[in-house]
Amino acid sequence: MKEPADKSKKYEIKESKALRLSEPPIVYAEDVIEHLQQGFSTDELQTLQRNLEVPIDELAPWLGISKATWHRRTSQGGRLNLDESDRLYRFQRLYRQAVSVLENKEDALRWLKSPQPGLGGHIPLEYARTEVGAREVEYLLGRIEHGIYS
Repeated sequence: MKEPADKSKKYEIKESKALRLSEPPIVYAEDVIEHLQQGFSTDELQTLQRNLEVPIDELAPWLGISKATWHRRTSQGGRLNLDESDRLYRFQRLYRQAVSVLENKEDALRWLKSPQPGLGGHIPLEYARTEVGAREVEYLLGRIEHGIYS
């Protein structure tokens, strides 16, 4: 594995040839980008759906995937394209951060699915459909973690 010049940019994902988002050690941004470009396996779609406990009809549009494409890809065991992999990684990253900050899956899911005053009353998972929205959700979770947000 290549190491980037700036080792301070670490992300949590599984380090392996077959990237699995469900078990996150620390790797470098360069590795994340490489895996995104290769595309995640469709198994990761199902992992994200299980983690977030949302129906396909709700999750697929967040990832920019039609329901028909979702079913076709999962039945054929294909890989996601770059944009789909990037969005899947975004939601998995937010899920992990929420579980870490709120200390358990149940509280994290409740928070991610409920309107939050710190986001102007928006629901975090819906707000995170864009990278800008996802960054705001991350920022709010960071404030909660450090006791700034009440």
